[in-house]
Amino acid sequence: MRFTNGWTPYLALGIALRSADEPAPVLTWQAHDAHDAQTLFDLEELAAEVGLVFASVDREPALDLIDVGEWSIGWQENLLSAAKSLQTAIELLTSTIGDYLTSLGLGPKEPVPYAVFESLSKLAEVLSQSRGRDISIAFDRDFAQCRAALVDLGRSINTYREAEQGLAATYGVAQVREMDPDGLDRQWREAKASFWPNSMLGRRRVQKLLQGYAELGIADPGRDLPLLQRIKQALSTIDQSPLTGKPLRVDGLATDAKAVADILDLAQRLRGALHIPGCSQEEIRSVLRSVAPSLRGMLENDRVRQAGDRLLAATKSLEVARRVFGEIAGRDIPDSADGPNLAALNTKLAALIGARNLLRDWSAWCRARSRAISHNLAPLVEQIEKGTIGHEHARSAFRVGYARWWLPKVLDEDLVLRNFRRFQHENAIKEFREIDDLARSHATQRVISSIAHGLPAVQGVSRNSELGLLRHQMELQRPSQSIRDMIGRMPECFSKLAPCMLMSPLSIAQYLPPNQALFDVVIFDEASQITTWDAVGAIARARQTIIVGDPKQLPPTNFFGRNEDEEEIADHEKDLESILDEARASGIPVRDLRWHYRSRSESLIAFSNHHYYQNRLVTFPSPAVEDRAVHLRKVSDGVYDRGKSRTNRIEAEAVAAEAVARMKNWLKLPENGRPTLGVITFNAQQQSLILDLLDAARRDHPELEWFFAEDRVEPTIVKNLENVQGDERDVILFSITFWKDASGKPPQMDFGALNRDGGERRLNVAVTRARQELIVFSGFTADQIDPARSKALGVQHLKTFLDYAERGAIALPARDIGSVGGFDSPFEEAVAAQLERRGWIVIPQVGISGFRIDLAIRHPDLVGAYLAGVECDGATYHRSSTARDRDKVREQVLKGLGWNILRVWSTDWWFDAKGCAERLHASLETLLEESRAQRAPEEPETESHWDMGHEVEPIDEFAEDHATPTEEPPSPSMTAETELVSVNIPAAPSHPDMTSTTKSQLPTGGAGEGRYGVADLASFRADPNQFFEFGYRATLHGMIEIVVETESPLRTDVLAQRIARVHGWLRTGGRIRERIDLHLRDFDRTQEPSGEFIWKKGTVSDLLPYRQPVNEEARRSIAEIPLAELASVVIENPGLLDMPDPARDLARLLGVERLAAVSRARLDEAIARAKQHIVQSE
Repeated sequence: MRFTNGWTPYLALGIALRSADEPAPVLTWQAHDAHDAQTLFDLEELAAEVGLVFASVDREPALDLIDVGEWSIGWQENLLSAAKSLQTAIELLTSTIGDYLTSLGLGPKEPVPYAVFESLSKLAEVLSQSRGRDISIAFDRDFAQCRAALVDLGRSINTYREAEQGLAATYGVAQVREMDPDGLDRQWREAKASFWPNSMLGRRRVQKLLQGYAELGIADPGRDLPLLQRIKQALSTIDQSPLTGKPLRVDGLATDAKAVADILDLAQRLRGALHIPGCSQEEIRSVLRSVAPSLRGMLENDRVRQAGDRLLAATKSLEVARRVFGEIAGRDIPDSADGPNLAALNTKLAALIGARNLLRDWSAWCRARSRAISHNLAPLVEQIEKGTIGHEHARSAFRVGYARWWLPKVLDEDLVLRNFRRFQHENAIKEFREIDDLARSHATQRVISSIAHGLPAVQGVSRNSELGLLRHQMELQRPSQSIRDMIGRMPECFSKLAPCMLMSPLSIAQYLPPNQALFDVVIFDEASQITTWDAVGAIARARQTIIVGDPKQLPPTNFFGRNEDEEEIADHEKDLESILDEARASGIPVRDLRWHYRSRSESLIAFSNHHYYQNRLVTFPSPAVEDRAVHLRKVSDGVYDRGKSRTNRIEAEAVAAEAVARMKNWLKLPENGRPTLGVITFNAQQQSLILDLLDAARRDHPELEWFFAEDRVEPTIVKNLENVQGDERDVILFSITFWKDASGKPPQMDFGALNRDGGERRLNVAVTRARQELIVFSGFTADQIDPARSKALGVQHLKTFLDYAERGAIALPARDIGSVGGFDSPFEEAVAAQLERRGWIVIPQVGISGFRIDLAIRHPDLVGAYLAGVECDGATYHRSSTARDRDKVREQVLKGLGWNILRVWSTDWWFDAKGCAERLHASLETLLEESRAQRAPEEPETESHWDMGHEVEPIDEFAEDHATPTEEPPSPSMTAETELVSVNIPAAPSHPDMTSTTKSQLPTGGAGEGRYGVADLASFRADPNQFFEFGYRATLHGMIEIVVETESPLRTDVLAQRIARVHGWLRTGGRIRERIDLHLRDFDRTQEPSGEFIWKKGTVSDLLPYRQPVNEEARRSIAEIPLAELASVVIENPGLLDMPDPARDLARLLGVERLAAVSRARLDEAIARAKQHIVQSE
């Protein structure tokens, strides 16, 4: 399912798993649907732009001061001016700090730490604010109690004033001091307690006495005396304050507590400022001596205070310059006057002024960074700037970070994905397959029951009924009615008796009367070969018509129906329009059948798929690493009898000899395992000649009659281009026929029917008849066909096909050897990485057509074979139209071809990557053990390399009735690697045309150097537990040197196997190869198609004497022998070059009887090198 951002969970899973160990930004947005596809694309582009701009801009530390995205000349001038002003302010401050230190009696400090500067600034600020005020109290011994005393003093003054506000009369401070408010209060209470008239007289007396103290108003003893008691007590406290007599502005009731508090604050700040960090006691005493005269606040020409004022002014100037620069630069400059920071800032400013040429590009980075940060990409920018993420990985890092953020949210919200369980899903697939098999098994009975005629027994019908007439005619020795008449007289019963008819168009016209009841459906097969007028009668007899055919194959033709003497005939009389062409041209709906099952090797259909079907056919890859089921057999000495017999006898003999040799070898196989054979020629004359040659061989070898028996479903056939359509065989021998004539005249570009319109369709038919192997016999090679001499498309395609047969899939445009190329999804990369860590060799996307094996695992023991295929639940899996295609048919086809298929599920991998990887690794180990167990009891086969001729069990949908399931044999590449050269030097193969080489021998060097033996490593103490340790390097290096000294040149993988085996390992994993590769730096290397070869330093050569094996253990396969040795064998035996099949004779000279396609290609390359050397020598 694709979400609004255009991503699928599968894609996100792959991205996250592939880069599980890679650094990525931690990104956050509010919701997983915060972005649509365009927005996400823009974010990716922005991330890529950030990386690109970052890489393109020269970075200077000074540029970090700038964060402005829009550059202009005016802005740059203002910035540089502000930078210079800030520099000046820094220099001024630095100077004033030094002056201030001097005024305090301190020596210069370079640089001045921020804590020191902070203390100096506080000191200067205190002295500046205390101008005109005495703050010498700071050094009073009772300074610590002054704050509390001031609080008490203030409280007492407040008490006095509050009580004073409540008095009925006004009393002066002096009167309060003289007054005895306690005595007067006592007299007042006594008077109040006495009886009249004493009470009245006593109160009058007290009031009169109190009135005597009052300055204004009338005294009220009852109101005033309690308050006067409080006033008296507060005044006493004020008079006894500890602050009295201190250098403070304390004046009894007139004391300004706030002013005194300000002085105490200044004094406190002064005391704090005098604690200058890093100063010794002596330096502190020096500061105190310098500051003491300034504490009274009245000193004239106060040098310390003036230096402090300059320091404060310089600090303020720095702040203003910093703020102005920050506004222009777009970034706040740290407000710090720390010495090192000031010096560093000053240095940066100087560098910034010097780097003015970088400002324009830097602004581009600032703009990109600002945009990224505004779009929540700040973590990405930060990691790029720190170097955690390389600028070239900006886009991929963003994708990984986005996947890590997005995927958990999507999985949590999707019930299906959240609850996915591997075992449940695989069980559902298993049950589906069982149900599908059950449904298909019942389908046959359903069809039979649906067409059951329900007719009565033969003896239970009346004489005059339709069935009675039929019974009467069947009982006659000579029926009196024709078939057509009988069908016409049975309008009701005929369709019940024969609900399904298999007839040709001619039979329909001949046997079915015009008034015959309509069929429900008519199906035309091979419709490309049925003319319209032949098909009309059948179409008219059906309610529905299905026309099946291939427009790229043979049309109706009378090419071979003309007189042999008619050299010129109009093209339109040869290739006719078919009912298929008419139907397609009329706009009838077309359904393509794209799945291709015939070819057991994908290379058999690759050419046609590319040139005729636009790579739309779905083909299935072979489990062989190098699929070369199509190959060219050159018959350069052939002669085409132009204008006479129109045959090429030498080529026909080569074809017949190959056919006979193969059939003889196949007789050793069980009957149900013998491949089938077919021969295709370019014309009828060559067809007849080969038939004659095979007839002669059948007379000489009666045992071959089994292959030609007519009762076989697929007997050996010999046909030409015009009549081979519809046939197929396991092995096809294709005779091109045309070549030079007896005079040696260069051949014309005339290939018979291939030169006519539609000739390419004939070629397509011919090259797609083989199921397992196609051998092309030709005197021509691709470079000898000049398409400029013929406008026929068929000729151009023949040239391309011969090139393909000679060079393989690499001859097709945009093809890579062995694999289609890179990974199809990030998830596949993640799985492959885990497998490679465990030592498996993984090849991605194996195949040629639209369907490919996601990951193919190379067999560690069998070079040229795959152990298994791993399919991921990616695009190939999900784009299948039905569950049957996805979960059953495709896997059945692959298993039928010899693949072992393992599946991995991305969701399962996300939740438990380690567990899934271990399970997959264990499955591969199990398959490897089973493969070894199957190969262990096998004895070497005596037949030719054609083991792949065995048939595998076909899938039910496409099985043929005659197919018999047999055990799947090894692939040709696997078999080819077991073809070891002989220990004894054989004589050259005898041949009537090779008299000069009947006693040839293989070239060898001297007795010591001319023999090949396996290095003896018994003298070394192999310790597998120490293999990867540093201390084991000397031992490992010694082993490698012995192997190279004894066996070089040898293939790198053979060297690795030697080392692995001596340590007891049966499999040479990736880590083992990496460790061995570290010791190969001192040796020369050459790259050949079969692999990399290691040579002793300075010994690489184009030719090297052949080294005969010293014993059975030293026998090598052809792939393990360097081309230099093989070419040397050819040069020593030049007669090989005159043979019809030099590669086969060279193989026999080496003692190899079974020559596989891979080995043949290598020998051909050695022969070509030898030819080149011979030409250069001449």
